[in-house]
Amino acid sequence: MVGGVLTTIDWSAVQDRAQRLLVDLIRFDTSNPPGGELPAARHVARVLEEAGLDPVVLESAPGRGNCVARLPGDGSARPLLLIGHLDVVPTEPEHWSHPPFEGLESGGFIWGRGALDMKYIVATQVMTLVALREAGVTLSRDLIVASVADEEAGGIHGIRWLLEHHPDLVEAEYALGEFGGFSFDVAGKRFYLCQTGEKGIAWFTMRTHGRPGHGSMPPPETAIRKLAGAVTRIGSTPTPLHVSKTTRAMIEGMAVAIPGIEGLLEPETCQDVLGALPPEQSLMMNAILRNTITVTGLEAGYKHNVIPGEARANLDCRLVPGQSVADVEREIREIAAEDVELEIIEEMLTPPVESRFDTPLFEAMRRNLEASDPGSQVMPLLLVGGTDGRFLAERGTIYYGYSPIRFPSELKFLELIHSHDERIPVDAFRDGVKVFIETVLDFCAL
Repeated sequence: MVGGVLTTIDWSAVQDRAQRLLVDLIRFDTSNPPGGELPAARHVARVLEEAGLDPVVLESAPGRGNCVARLPGDGSARPLLLIGHLDVVPTEPEHWSHPPFEGLESGGFIWGRGALDMKYIVATQVMTLVALREAGVTLSRDLIVASVADEEAGGIHGIRWLLEHHPDLVEAEYALGEFGGFSFDVAGKRFYLCQTGEKGIAWFTMRTHGRPGHGSMPPPETAIRKLAGAVTRIGSTPTPLHVSKTTRAMIEGMAVAIPGIEGLLEPETCQDVLGALPPEQSLMMNAILRNTITVTGLEAGYKHNVIPGEARANLDCRLVPGQSVADVEREIREIAAEDVELEIIEEMLTPPVESRFDTPLFEAMRRNLEASDPGSQVMPLLLVGGTDGRFLAERGTIYYGYSPIRFPSELKFLELIHSHDERIPVDAFRDGVKVFIETVLDFCAL
């Protein structure tokens, strides 16, 4: 059945349409804040309607649009959800080589904010539904596309709103979204990393207190001196190693091709192995192996000649699956080595999540990615940032980041996310559209 459907799909035409849709979506300025995703959601709906589907556009707040559509299956299995967000982070246009919302095709790339995060994925998902609808394929499960608002600001007007107000539209056994399926070259070996877990988020305000007074008579200890010492130690002291199931599987899998990389799993050798990796790879590996504590803001003082009695630091902490807020709080206190006061910012607290990866869907992802790039290997990935996937995983949906793309080795996929001159290679995007559709069909077709 699968092979027969694949031969009826005009891949070049599907890829052309996906490319046009990506360019169209980039041209909608959906910078969040304020978002304004409604026009983009309506455009997605028009594309789906032209293919004979029946999308619904839901406005969660004025101008905040979400589009959901369903290609029915025969009901023998529970649905597969394809989820992508329409909003993007703001830009600084003066630092771009091309205008960030022009959707320019130049030099083999499509340039623009959202080209990678994540309008190329939205375009791929939408065209998957369109291509399978037009091919007349019968699926074992409903295939749902949700193009949503507000992921970049916590999903309040997007997937979280849909789960609260319209859960029937997005309930699914499995979901595919960002980020995963991107190439990652280590020591001359190509891997594709597919997200199966996300670190949790805990934001703290750290305060220190000391004797206030006149700036001309500094006491031995001040709030600022205490804070400076704590901040310096936090920035220079590695937190303890915590290896999740996902990370262990990834590194042990890589060790078959890269002897010695398994040293990342042991406290005695981890730092030496990290130091031998290229900087961008070392940063990522370090972040997935431990709870991270990052100082993102400092505040103290109100007059030039007054010693303040309080100093404050913002801490962005990311938790490995299996770790709690109490665990990371203990690590902060041990490293700070000062009498610090810690206040958790409750509204930004989300637990870490991890989906099992011994599933038919993950195997379909592995099979199709490795077939598209012989000699490569697919590995699970613990994502260090946050996506809408965590809200689905918390409710029992098996969520994977899967948006296949073979990135040129001279470009760093993760470094272009949220950066100036965000862009995607045209050929890599087009190839990824085909691999994605093949994977969905492999998993869903009867």
